[in-house]
Amino acid sequence: MAGLNLNPNENEKEFQTNEIELLLERVCKKTYLMESGWQIIRELDYSEKHRPKRSTCKFENVLLNENFNFTRPLTVTGAFLLPDLVTVFFHQMVLDRIDNPTDCFNAEYVIHNTSFDEGGPVLKIPKTRAYYVNEFMMQNNQTGPNEYKYYGQNGEFMWLVNENYQNMQPNTWYLLPQAYSLTLVPEPGYDSDSSDLSDPSEP
Repeated sequence: MAGLNLNPNENEKEFQTNEIELLLERVCKKTYLMESGWQIIRELDYSEKHRPKRSTCKFENVLLNENFNFTRPLTVTGAFLLPDLVTVFFHQMVLDRIDNPTDCFNAEYVIHNTSFDEGGPVLKIPKTRAYYVNEFMMQNNQTGPNEYKYYGQNGEFMWLVNENYQNMQPNTWYLLPQAYSLTLVPEPGYDSDSSDLSDPSEP
């Protein structure tokens, strides 16, 4: 998912919804007529023994916030306000780790970025930086004049921003709270010693 362009062609935006969870569903689940996207990718190599092990994939939705505990790499979405102060550029990236995770004031997300013109190949975003949300979330989490905070039921906390509330800085990356992890689960009976992983046409 990294590097996915989330900015639809302006002339075709009515037809380009780019719903991330729909894409993940298509990768992980088969449809009535087709195998899952992962199975299609897995079978690209002609020889079975050179393919990844038979497995299914599942995805999990996690919520980034100031109290988030990192356990594994995640697919994240960044929002970048362009200098015109109107246009927000969205981009899919990979959260690799958190530096200084026990220091709440200096903890930083370390992110692999394929949009080199906006920040270079590696981004470091403070965990305490506000998170980008939609206008509905802004309206429902106003805690004071020009102050927007989210308090979750499980201790989640974050400041919120949106370009229409004029509290975003230009040329600055903000993460969306929604992030995703993909896990491959080996299919029962197909371990590394299974004959299914060998091409019978080869000795």
